[in-house]
This record gives sequence, structure tokens and C-alpha cells, in this order.
Amino acid sequence: MDTTKLKGLGYFGLAGGAYAYYPYMVAHLGQTLTTFSMTAACLAGMTMLSQREPIINTIEIINEGPDSGKLRVNYQKSLLSSKTIIADVGKTMSIASLDNDDMGQDDLESNIVKIDDYLDVESGERASGEFILPADAFKDFRSMDWILSIKSEEDSSLDLFNDWVSQDTKMKQDLPKLSQTQLALIKAGYDRSGPSGAIDADIDKDHDDVNENLLAMREFYGEEALAKMTPEEFYGNYKKIAAGVYF
Repeated sequence: MDTTKLKGLGYFGLAGGAYAYYPYMVAHLGQTLTTFSMTAACLAGMTMLSQREPIINTIEIINEGPDSGKLRVNYQKSLLSSKTIIADVGKTMSIASLDNDDMGQDDLESNIVKIDDYLDVESGERASGEFILPADAFKDFRSMDWILSIKSEEDSSLDLFNDWVSQDTKMKQDLPKLSQTQLALIKAGYDRSGPSGAIDADIDKDHDDVNENLLAMREFYGEEALAKMTPEEFYGNYKKIAAGVYF
């Protein structure tokens, strides 16, 4: 919830409090001022809770059916209603980035997204419009970069690259997710393995535990998988092995 809607709820709370303690408010402020304050708070709350622009709730890449490769976008039309549209990736782009995007900070940017010639699932009509993509949205960065990029319809590789992004996204969606128990075990394992400084110290000293952990990694992941790991992935997996956490 954004700060504007939070203020709207605050105004309604103020009006409700004034109503609950109406006799006491009248005794201190008088009937006219108390009634006026309650009315003004209700109007302010209604104004701030109103939906000023369509805000995107979800963006999905459709993987099957006649609309395969297109986007299914659900957006908030008003405070209590939402709509779903089908859009072509090639006609979807970001026209402005808001907030802290120019500061190099991840997950802090909102985007104004323009979608041309989309299909309204409910009415069957086609239209174009602009939407707000919230900054705090959970997203796959590779897919989102492609969706928000400016694309040329004359590019012969557009459909091929879109198919590749769709397949990559579906593969990630189909991967098994960690349960809450597994996440708790990982966190507990990191606690057991000690701070990163202790692990680095063992590596620098070429401690015997390091060789044992490396052998355990080779046995668990295999030579081929180890060779494909980035240094960050290797270090993260090493910490899991050092903690004795296996999945």
C-alpha cells in the first residue's frame, strides 16, 4: 500500500474516532466544528483512497494456447476492481523510470509502462494505455528487462528472442521451490558455519576442513556442474557444504 492510501485510512480512522467520542468532542470543540471535522476527514479519506491511475498487479508470459508468447497483464482499475488484458510483447515498453533508478539501486524503481493494441479479456475490445509498474514488485530481472525494453516490430529476431525468454521463464517457474523447513535449515546452517570471515580465514590458512568440503562439493554437484558455477555461486554453495546442508 502506498503512502497516499495509508493517509486515506488515517483520515477515516480520525473520523471514526471523532464519531466514537462525539459527546466529548462536542464538549470541547462544539457541535459545528466537530461535525465539520468529521465530514472533512471522510472526504479527505475518500479522495486519497481513490484510484488515480491503473497499477499493474501481475505480468505473466503465456506459455500455451493461441496467445502463447504474449503477456497476460492484470491491473488495478479502481480500489475494489481489477481487469485482465492480453498484450503483445513487441508493443509493450517502459516510457519512463521513476524514483531511484538513476542511483543504481535495485528494486527501487517504478516504471510507467505503455501498452499498445492490447485485448481486454472481459469486453473483447482493443485499446492502448499507460500503466504504473510498482517499485516493490517481485520480478525476474531478465524477463522484465526484455518486456520493458523498446523493441522494433521490423526486427526479424524479435519473435525468436521472445520465445527464448518465454522458455527460460517457464523453466524457472517449473523448478522445485524450497519449503519453509528447507529455508529454515539453510539459515540455521549458515549460523552453524559461522560468519563469512571465519570461512575466509579457513580458506586462507588452507585448513583441512577446506579440502574435505571441496571433496564433498565435487561428490555432491559433480565436476561438470562445478565448472559452470560463477565464483559467487561457488562460494555460496561452499557455505552450504560447510554448514552440512544438502538437498
